[in-house]
Amino acid sequence: MKFDPKLIAQADIDSLERHLSLNQFIKNNIEPYQNDMRDRNTNTLNLANIDISANIDAAMKYYRYNDKKAKLILSNCKLKDEHVGRVVHNILKHQYDSFEIEELDLSDNYITIEGCEYLATLLMTNKKLLKLDVS
Repeated sequence: MKFDPKLIAQADIDSLERHLSLNQFIKNNIEPYQNDMRDRNTNTLNLANIDISANIDAAMKYYRYNDKKAKLILSNCKLKDEHVGRVVHNILKHQYDSFEIEELDLSDNYITIEGCEYLATLLMTNKKLLKLDVS
């Protein structure tokens, strides 16, 4: 099997563009909000009321690289089932490399049975999660 260098180069460019896009969203939408919070030494990443639905991977990347955080608030972020699936995927994918989450707040989003199935998988697999809010 031969590899086409053009396809490999395009894949690398696409990956780089995706990472740059995530970083740009973090810089413009998440970091300023966190810098405005009074207590930055808290163990909470509060993204409540920020529409992160189109950039859920950026939010999870930011959370993952701020490993002192144990509580993630994604309340009223316009998240749907597929976004909950991305959150669960990121938590499970990185649960063994110091990416620990003890509390997850997904309240006031658009979560149906499908999203609850993702969360059930999380609860069965991840033993670090102590509190889950889906009210």
